[in-house]
Amino acid sequence: MLKRIMNFAGGAGSIAETAQLTSFSPDTLIFEVAGLPVFPVDAEGVVNPSGAIMESDLGKLKVNAYLKNELGDDIQLINNVPLAFLLMLSDYQGASAVTSTYEIEGKEVAGMFADGKHFALPLGDIVLQGDDILTISITGTVKSADWNIKVWAGDEVTLAQELLLTYQYVKGLDSQSFSFRNSHEVYSYGITDSESTIHDYFGTEPIDYAGQIAKALCDGRYEHVGSNAKVPFAKIWNDFTNWAQDISFTTISDMYYLVVGRAFAPERSVRVTKDIRNVSAFRSAIIADDKDKAKALGFVR
Repeated sequence: MLKRIMNFAGGAGSIAETAQLTSFSPDTLIFEVAGLPVFPVDAEGVVNPSGAIMESDLGKLKVNAYLKNELGDDIQLINNVPLAFLLMLSDYQGASAVTSTYEIEGKEVAGMFADGKHFALPLGDIVLQGDDILTISITGTVKSADWNIKVWAGDEVTLAQELLLTYQYVKGLDSQSFSFRNSHEVYSYGITDSESTIHDYFGTEPIDYAGQIAKALCDGRYEHVGSNAKVPFAKIWNDFTNWAQDISFTTISDMYYLVVGRAFAPERSVRVTKDIRNVSAFRSAIIADDKDKAKALGFVR
């Protein structure tokens, strides 16, 4: 089930778009972006596929998502994360579709990732009820003269416990330290010969960025294999316990970081079951109407 929450277009200048969701159970955001190159544009309007993605139109647009929690403290789920970073994360996870100018026109005039981009961002499994409101915004300034952005909220999970994922963005400065609670993963974008460190519950370990990028090119499910298509994007830390850990790490200048974590709201446990399609009732109907099927499915003994 998809619900379109944004559909806007424009030209060069400022962007400020907001959508709100209530009485829905989103687990994913689906983006369709046209006309906004992921690589920066020079003064002549030519896309530079070797340029820094964070200086592009997609890098200049920031995404925020804020949950107004009816039962307790409000929660920032996405905190000022560049749209380009979400595209790279989606591509790494194999949940992107990217069309290049070459594929559309038969000649590569603007580099890979130029025209069409479709990508997905997991939100967890959110149950919006009562006065809960999920507000999603896209803001920033672009140079492109003709573009369009569409966003859908997806609800593909039928029966689950509520899970709230968070996304926080950091621009690195040499030897600056950042701390985050309840983290699952840390990703980096950029190239450096330097190393830094990350500290979690189990100790401190070095981050070899070149090695992590090499590993990411083996592990990540990137779609493009052409020139300049493999951006220097890597997962540099992972919570192997899956319980979420408090972490701290030092950064490096001209490196960019995305911290994926989890928000815990125990007051929401009174309604944690996500069952908007009434799967539980369907299970009860099988037990009542078809004993053989119920036994085969393990619903009854």
